[in-house]
Amino acid sequence: MELLNDIVKQANLSKGLDGGYLRLAAFRSAASHILPEVMAEFCRRYPAIAVNIAEYDDAPEVDDALRRGRCDIGITYLPTDSGFDTWELLRDEFVVLVPPNTALEGQLDWATLENQPLIMSPEGDVCDNMVYAHCQPYDVTLRPTYQVRSDATIVNMVAKGLGMTISPRLATEPVPPGVAVYSLPVPLFRIITVAVPRGALLTPAAYMFLELMQEMVCESQR
Repeated sequence: MELLNDIVKQANLSKGLDGGYLRLAAFRSAASHILPEVMAEFCRRYPAIAVNIAEYDDAPEVDDALRRGRCDIGITYLPTDSGFDTWELLRDEFVVLVPPNTALEGQLDWATLENQPLIMSPEGDVCDNMVYAHCQPYDVTLRPTYQVRSDATIVNMVAKGLGMTISPRLATEPVPPGVAVYSLPVPLFRIITVAVPRGALLTPAAYMFLELMQEMVCESQR
């Protein structure tokens, strides 16, 4: 009976992969660094499926797109909407970018972060709030010298020697030559997940994309 059920399941999936479309939403660094390789393989396997990707500045906008039914699958990070089913894809470490020719002895410490010029995003940024909350138990108060919205601009400012920044690693890539990368004194990670509305009836295309993404991302982390 199990074999028969598997055959029926695969036959139904195949029927749904001869056409149709798939709608994806992702925050910017995930869209840039996670989706392209998975998309290339998905399109190679299922060329008849049209894929639409909506790229957003940050995870809350992805969550909103899922809630409003504007996408089938979202790439977001925790914490997220309780009305979603989520599966962890990877853990993206928050790293400190240090300008060229900035001498640090040994490991980076909290005092250095408090006393060096710091470039962060404007107030209210979700990832920066995670950093500030992470620092509180260690009595560390970070006071940005500059507040800039664009990840790319922040990284380039570090490269020009204007200060350090703390950011999820994916958002810093590619790291400019000469810029050093350090872990925080106590490591911090954002958990990137794939999300769908809880209880949603997935299309065959969405089901196969989820399976492929989990397979490929897990393989890349080994």
